[in-house]
Amino acid sequence: MSKREALTLLGAARDISSSPSFPALSPARWSAVEELTAKTLQSIPQLASDEGGLDACYDYASALYGRGDECGAEDVWRALLPEALSVGRHDLAAYCSVRLSRCALDFLEFRPALDWCRRCRASSRHLPPKHPIHTALALASGLVHSGHGDWEGARRALAVAVSAPPIESALAERWEGMSPADLKGHIYIAMANLAMERALGAPPRTREGSLQEAWGWLHRSAALPLSERAKDLTLVNQTEVNWLLGDLKGSRGMVNAWLDSALAGDESLAPPRAPFLRLLSLMALSEEDLPEAQRLMREAYHESRRHRTPHMERRILRDLVRGYTKAHERRYGGRREHTVLKTLDSGGSWILNLVDFVETQDSYLAGRHSQLVRALCLALCPSPDILDRPGIPGDLDLPYLLGAASLHDIGKLEVSWALLNRVRPLGPLHEERLRAHVLAGGRILEDLGFPMTARLVEEHHERADGQGYPYGTRYQTLSGAFLALAETLVAMSQPSRACPNPPPVLDNARWCLREGARRFQPQAAAALHLAVESGTLLPFQAAVAAS
Repeated sequence: MSKREALTLLGAARDISSSPSFPALSPARWSAVEELTAKTLQSIPQLASDEGGLDACYDYASALYGRGDECGAEDVWRALLPEALSVGRHDLAAYCSVRLSRCALDFLEFRPALDWCRRCRASSRHLPPKHPIHTALALASGLVHSGHGDWEGARRALAVAVSAPPIESALAERWEGMSPADLKGHIYIAMANLAMERALGAPPRTREGSLQEAWGWLHRSAALPLSERAKDLTLVNQTEVNWLLGDLKGSRGMVNAWLDSALAGDESLAPPRAPFLRLLSLMALSEEDLPEAQRLMREAYHESRRHRTPHMERRILRDLVRGYTKAHERRYGGRREHTVLKTLDSGGSWILNLVDFVETQDSYLAGRHSQLVRALCLALCPSPDILDRPGIPGDLDLPYLLGAASLHDIGKLEVSWALLNRVRPLGPLHEERLRAHVLAGGRILEDLGFPMTARLVEEHHERADGQGYPYGTRYQTLSGAFLALAETLVAMSQPSRACPNPPPVLDNARWCLREGARRFQPQAAAALHLAVESGTLLPFQAAVAAS
């Protein structure tokens, strides 16, 4: 990379840092970002002798991460790390490692995240005590241990960050993009969050002590000369602690005052809106106002995706599922799964809102994907009479099958936006992360009180020849076999980036019955054969074309 190219890349990083977050970009602009990332990755091997080029690539990756593309940032930092080591840039190597730890944590990969922290520690030994990498490493280690539920490990790591020597201001601005005070404030907030997490799982007699500890850390943060953004992050945490200590009215007033302020409309300060909305939702949930709680949590979820904050996304998703679960138990008096599934389109439509979140964010899915999978399952079993025909056993439970068809991709709620919208080719690690949506969907549905549906959802990418995932089993339930066939046929028949003009449904169905026959269970294939021969698929083919 020439000096001119490095300056161009730095300019692109500045443009990205001042642009809206990537989920708000048009597809054309997002594709342009992906193309620039691909060019950057191609140029990195020639950068070893160009110090400015290495720094330009690091800053570009930081800009990608800050605007919501942890996948692109991870790719650049991975490629940059060995080049930094080859020229003795220990500061750059250490920061690439600590940033890769955060990326792994965003994907809930705790062991790799800790391994990246260890690599950072090895590189940072060569750096002076006042370098911010030591504080950044302690903070990253604390977040990994906390995310994994290791409270003591998190406390030990964060204590190192608390007691770290003063950081040089210029180095903090260069590597952390913030003042030493803001960085210290983030550490205090992390300590407060750790105390709050412990309080939520503690017996009532010890809960108040942990909350008072959290308040103390936030008081220390508020006493620092913080930026407006850091002040808001401190405020939202103070409000949550205040609410958990029992002051509902005062806490709600604090949140509403912030949301009504001029700062709340400032695009540069938009990320704090999501945690404030989440907090209002939790307050509504505590008062049994379930419709308002769900409305606010959905708004918070969309806000967190519009301004990419993976950690907040996970917290909001957890609370969103908790809110839906409470609504489920209140409406049906417990976990009456079969009753809910029979009325999924009406009384259970609040669950389908979760699927809507997925399909509006996922570029791999064409429109109405889950609805069409459900419609195809119904077309394969248009009436109970079909279950009495030769080759079709009668142990297929239609409500469970149709419910699983509607909800089969719900696990993509836990998949990164950047991965669901990736334009560049997927590598093995990316494919593995995408495939994780199957088990994630099972976990979410179990939390919602749908254990039987969860089992079927876990089978929707399994194959009769053992080449499916996540388990690679050859044996499926009958309902799971129907779901796997329906999902495959719909995916083959809807336009995608890989195949913008797919063959019609009937052609794909005949392929499934010929070349693809070994992939599907005989009973499901027999039902598809009957549907093709009887003309049942013709209305479905028109529906797919219309989508």
